[in-house]
Amino acid sequence: MVAQLSNFVEWGMYETASPTEQKKIRLSNIFGMVFLLSSLFYLAIFFRPSFDLIRIYIQLSMYAMAGVAVLILNIMKKHIISRFFMVTYFTLHVGFVSYESGSSLDCELYLILMMAVSLVFFENKAVLLFFLTLQVILLFLAQEANFAIPRPIQNNHFIAYIDFFLAPIQIAFTIYTFKDEILAYTKDIERKNTLLEQQHEEITTQRDDLQEKNEIIGEKNKQITDSINYASRIQGAMLPQMTELKQNLKESFIFFRPRDIVSGDFYFFEKLPQEQGFLVAIADCTGHGVSGAMMSMLGVSLLTQIILEQNITAPKAILEELDNKVKNALKQTQSNSDVRDGMDIVVLRITPTKLYFASANRPLYYFKNDELLEIKGDKNPIGSGAYQTKTFTEHTLEISKNDSFYAFSDGIADQFSADDSQKYTIKRWKDFLKDIQKMQMISQEEAISKEFDTWKGFNHQTDDVLVFGFKG
Repeated sequence: MVAQLSNFVEWGMYETASPTEQKKIRLSNIFGMVFLLSSLFYLAIFFRPSFDLIRIYIQLSMYAMAGVAVLILNIMKKHIISRFFMVTYFTLHVGFVSYESGSSLDCELYLILMMAVSLVFFENKAVLLFFLTLQVILLFLAQEANFAIPRPIQNNHFIAYIDFFLAPIQIAFTIYTFKDEILAYTKDIERKNTLLEQQHEEITTQRDDLQEKNEIIGEKNKQITDSINYASRIQGAMLPQMTELKQNLKESFIFFRPRDIVSGDFYFFEKLPQEQGFLVAIADCTGHGVSGAMMSMLGVSLLTQIILEQNITAPKAILEELDNKVKNALKQTQSNSDVRDGMDIVVLRITPTKLYFASANRPLYYFKNDELLEIKGDKNPIGSGAYQTKTFTEHTLEISKNDSFYAFSDGIADQFSADDSQKYTIKRWKDFLKDIQKMQMISQEEAISKEFDTWKGFNHQTDDVLVFGFKG
């Protein structure tokens, strides 16, 4: 029996316990026994018949029973419950005793001891934070209350001396018991700090590299943007002036909205000699941006050659010659050519009373007596080696007063809505033209611009947009 009592530190030990868990079990047993023996010691000191000391006897008896409860729970291998009970009970008990007994007992030192015990017993951060917060609050309240409220026990220097030495010894013993874990934890923190410093240096180096690369990319992007802006000025210079259109077709408009700085859509018009009328071309080249702009500049150059140098003015003949020149320029006549670039284009020759029309893949809409009519045009693009045989048809229409005519690229119908859920569609475009076709042409241009911006919202523009309209 004596041997079993002398080996009380091993009570509740089990074979599979880790080294750290074994230390926690032993420490819990030691504290349970210390609480039991110290309470019995204090009972022996205070024991004398006195009604005033009954409250102290009760407190010390509860203190002893709590120590016994800790030991019994450990023997039953209820170690987690034992630790929660021990820290909770003794934290509250010490806080109460400290408040009741006054500062002369220095019981607040045991609250500091409970903090040390909490740190070694609990690994869960939430549980640890709860106990440490509770202990700090009780320590603060005990200190504040000692200065404000008279206490029943004062000037008991003997007990104060015992607590003054016993509490630090228990704190030191707790720390010494877990010195290996504390050292390992400290080394782990140092290792993590070193790792964090290395990571910080790597991140700083990567940030500096990224900043340098971003500066290089920014400079190259500026150079590219400057070049494209310059190309835009060249493209703009090659396109005809709007004043020329207004001089020859007073009731007309061009709505031109490139997707990027430069455009794959282009327009062309030229006043023909000897009352042959006014020639207008509306084209949509493959691609957009820089690639489309290169095709558009080729188209403008070739149309200038065909009309001004070769004096070809019939829309059908213009398309046939343009097709040949594009295929030759892009070497699409060679059997091994894989270049499929080209353009869809509408060519109109407008006189005061007649309209001559030919088209490669684009329709012509017109209103006569408020009825929407359509000429679909031929299903052949200009260029593209995929088509071996091409034919273009020329249509002749009578122009009456207030008839409205529209040629356009596919950009407006293909534009996605603000929520990116659907395209504008040809049907919606036809319905919109029906609503505005009686307006003055300048008002129609404004209405189209507003409709397009409202439909697109803050969504990106899908394609280049080009619309030409005029009234008879």
